Amino acid sequence: MKSLFIILTLLFSASSFAQLSTLKLNGNYHQQCATDDDDNSFEQYLGFSNEHLEWKFVAFEDVNCQQPYLVFKREFTIIATTDTEVQTASIISSYVSLTDEITGALNIINYCGFSDWQTNVMKDVTGKKCDDYQQLQQNEKQLFNYKIQDHQLIWNNNNLPFNKTL
Repeated sequence: MKSLFIILTLLFSASSFAQLSTLKLNGNYHQQCATDDDDNSFEQYLGFSNEHLEWKFVAFEDVNCQQPYLVFKREFTIIATTDTEVQTASIISSYVSLTDEITGALNIINYCGFSDWQTNVMKDVTGKKCDDYQQLQQNEKQLFNYKIQDHQLIWNNNNLPFNKTL
């Protein structure tokens, strides 16, 4: 009986801790326009809602991030959190082409094994190989680290912080 009490206490404490940490992150975060080493311009968005995480990348044609052409989104179930880590399981990875030109290019190269891309229509690429990148399988576990610093979210060791949006 004493063991059962200890087990239940530990389970309750762990679930309470995970919920409290998740609540600390609840909300939406935005990373300003940035350019990577290949001169690709993008913005990132993170959305935390209880046990759900949505991570979205928007690619732009211009360095000022005014003309979006592609959205890549991953959704996760949050399994557990601490004050520095979020453990997740993948739900879906998807793309949305935002221009007819990009849609045509994706169809020509059979991107992710598909030749039926449509503009402004989400394409589920979960588990697919897209170029040289293997997309996450459904329920694949991912561990992300984070910290809150100067009212900004530093996500997954990224040097560019996310600002919380209202």
